[in-house]
Amino acid sequence: MRTSFFSLAACYFLVTAAQAQTFEQTAAFIVLGGDVDLSRMKLNLDGSVSTPQYTSGLNLTPSQTWTSISGEEGCVVQGFGPNLQTNQQIAVQVHFNHIVGWKSGESDAQRSVVWAVGEDPVFCTQNLPNGSSAPAAVIHTNCANEFDIAGNNLNMDRVGKAIDYLFSKYCHQAARKNAF
Repeated sequence: MRTSFFSLAACYFLVTAAQAQTFEQTAAFIVLGGDVDLSRMKLNLDGSVSTPQYTSGLNLTPSQTWTSISGEEGCVVQGFGPNLQTNQQIAVQVHFNHIVGWKSGESDAQRSVVWAVGEDPVFCTQNLPNGSSAPAAVIHTNCANEFDIAGNNLNMDRVGKAIDYLFSKYCHQAARKNAF
């Protein structure tokens, strides 16, 4: 009886902890390919999420702050941090409500790639002078209708579950405008 109680209590804790993920945490986890676990993310007082600097394959990814961008489009997450190739800041926005489908493929034996595809832009970037503030609105520069999410093969199952969670709780998938 005592074992059953502790099993139920542990199960309840795990279920409520899993549901406590914010939009920003879930979106950052997806965009970063699961390479930064939730335990390494810092939830800030303003609702934003900070992710640490980490190495992904041979690439160094800088620390970033992730926020949601409110507006008509909804379901837009923005990562903001230093661009390690220039002396600038970079804002990266992913428009989850523009995604009409997903394509997947192996990139090598250790890393997988999932492509978010839309008829409208799903990914936009903007370089800003060093010391600038993050944009507070949707940006419409350097946009693409595809965005690749690359992550360690061991993380991709969790990334898939995070995508399902994001679309069941926060976002909706776009409807196709054209058949082909």
